[in-house]
Amino acid sequence: MVIPTARSVVVRTLTTLMVAATLSAVELAAVWSDHAVVQADVPLTVWGWGTPGERITVRLGNQVVGTTEVDAAKTWHVALPVQKAGALPDLTVQGATTLTVTDLQAGEVWLCAGQSNMDVRLSSAENAQADIAAAEDSGLRVFHEGNGRSDTPMVRCKGAWVPSSPATAGKASAVAWCFARHLRKALGRPVGVLVTAVGGTPITAWTPAPVLAADTGLQDLIREAQAASERLKAAGPPAKGPASADAISAKNLNLQDQATLYQGKIHPLEPWPIRGVLWYQGEADSYRGAYYATLLRGLIGGWRAGRAAEVPFIIVGLPGYGSPAQPMDRDGRSFSLVRESQQRVARDLPGVGVIAAVDLGEAGNIHPRRKQEVGRRAGLWAEQHVYGRQVVSAGPGFGTAAYAPGRVEVPLTGESVGARLTGPGGFQVAGEDRVFVAATATVREGSVILEAPGVAQPVAWRYAFTNTPPCPLVNGAGLPTLPHRSDDWPLQPAH
Repeated sequence: MVIPTARSVVVRTLTTLMVAATLSAVELAAVWSDHAVVQADVPLTVWGWGTPGERITVRLGNQVVGTTEVDAAKTWHVALPVQKAGALPDLTVQGATTLTVTDLQAGEVWLCAGQSNMDVRLSSAENAQADIAAAEDSGLRVFHEGNGRSDTPMVRCKGAWVPSSPATAGKASAVAWCFARHLRKALGRPVGVLVTAVGGTPITAWTPAPVLAADTGLQDLIREAQAASERLKAAGPPAKGPASADAISAKNLNLQDQATLYQGKIHPLEPWPIRGVLWYQGEADSYRGAYYATLLRGLIGGWRAGRAAEVPFIIVGLPGYGSPAQPMDRDGRSFSLVRESQQRVARDLPGVGVIAAVDLGEAGNIHPRRKQEVGRRAGLWAEQHVYGRQVVSAGPGFGTAAYAPGRVEVPLTGESVGARLTGPGGFQVAGEDRVFVAATATVREGSVILEAPGVAQPVAWRYAFTNTPPCPLVNGAGLPTLPHRSDDWPLQPAH
């Protein structure tokens, strides 16, 4: 037997370290990290990066579930078997180095995305302290996506999974956390939410580039905005009063921010299966509300194509904000048109719904504080339309109106049991002159009766169709009706 000398041990150790230094450490996608929640009952993929040709072995507990080699692009993928809801064994990835991911659970996973109202923390929500104090729940976990990078063909993302507790919940997205809490109570399964949100961002930044390139109307809109901007510069300082058509059109220059957030924040998460999407965005597009339906339809189609699945999509109808009495403010911004576009897309596409939040807004606060109710209503929609539970998830709808001198009768549809008015306001009627005036409303025998003696022969009516409207019509479950109008007349900036 040869007994190694101290010198030979040192040489061997140095040699081993030098060899190891030539190999890059195996990496896992950030979403595959401690405390992760994976989608139950569907095939899964674990993926990451390494040295081309490196052999990768993946284990769940003591069971080898797959092996592969790192490809020329430095990426690797291993398919995992379907997992039932509940705790999972540790995941171990072995290559030149070894990584172990612990405290994994399988359950329900939702992607929660949008702009600043999705990003607002629970600590900023109304009456949040009680929620934070009671937030201990290891089955509710939040992954806040960080800034991604695209130095490889597989774009990487950053972030970490955080179990809910009084110490962590206040920093979580208020809407996403409240949505997850609702599903936890309703389903009794682990729930994980992937949160990615950036304040002040237009929908085009979140849309895949091929979708935008194929949208000739969008490109025309941008060219029109560029021309309008040049005309405004040549014309000098604007006159006082409502915004001109050129001023409104020039706002569409913001649409040139295209696909950046999709590429860095949505695309990297596409290999991670989800049950659905909760989308809270639109404030940044309030100058192009009439075109928002086309943009939103493209985004949903692009995200579904990226996942090769028709994932459910819950849209938060924009809360009230801005001039209460007008559907468009002096600068040409219209939350009313964005809400109308959101509802149009939900009618056109399967598996898409809008929850009403217009009544939760604050005229002078772009970040209204009643985020818990937004999360609850989104949870009710998911319960009914995704999980097939017998719950009420929406307020009453409207049927086709019947017109008479000074009077309009609108039948109620949908979830209208127990329909009632909680106060005055919200309804308007107009005659052939297209001037809308306030109408007195009464709920009677399954219909809303609108009376406006000053309008001899009504031809159109509206409900909650202003930027920050009264919203008195609710059903027996207390859920509000979405805004509505019977006309399609062009809107003009308020005077």
